[in-house]
Amino acid sequence: MKIVTTGLAALWCLNAQSAQFTVFGADRTEGYSTMTETAMAIAIDRVKRASEGDEVVVRWISDRSYQPDQAITHLKVPEVNLPKVINRFDKKGKRRRAVAINKYKHHVSAVKISAINALKKQCVGSTMRTDIIGFITAAAELFAAAPDGKDKLLVLATDLNDNRKYRVDIDLHGAHVQVYLLRSVADPAQVMRIRDHWSGLFNKWGAAQVDFLWPSLEQTNWENEQCPQ
Repeated sequence: MKIVTTGLAALWCLNAQSAQFTVFGADRTEGYSTMTETAMAIAIDRVKRASEGDEVVVRWISDRSYQPDQAITHLKVPEVNLPKVINRFDKKGKRRRAVAINKYKHHVSAVKISAINALKKQCVGSTMRTDIIGFITAAAELFAAAPDGKDKLLVLATDLNDNRKYRVDIDLHGAHVQVYLLRSVADPAQVMRIRDHWSGLFNKWGAAQVDFLWPSLEQTNWENEQCPQ
């Protein structure tokens, strides 16, 4: 059974599938605030949809993406061990299970709201340079230190314009890569070349699968009233 609810009042789920360890990169290139706002909205959506046992690390893609201070939040959705009710006439057992589910639901909602609040405190547009390789390097190190048995998912919300151009031998063995190309040139042929270039790099680094995605309308609505307009 998998239950996913994304309203802030009930951000909880029970997951019978393999847990995921996700590293999410949000591009904060100065001058393209709309791109960064969309990236943050997608990050919040990923936090909301995280299931039992999942972890979601959100980091900036900036001019210094590899540095520790580019981490924004690290969500850890706790695992749950619910009491079983074998006898359908066991009213006390059913009550104990209902109480346990309710406690778990509130705990998961609390940790997700904390992560979402950390994301909403961020402001867009602080760097002129973009270091995508540094972010991927940091993500690979996080994957290497992640608990065994969790599926590795690398998510980038960016324009894929890496103008730092660092050269690093990266290990993404077995990771699933998802890229939201949020801003690009008008020429479709050039966009295809950009995708092919990065797909080639991800495959070279051992990624199991590479997908390019479009954000949904629900993933493009993010606003922080604390930030200057």
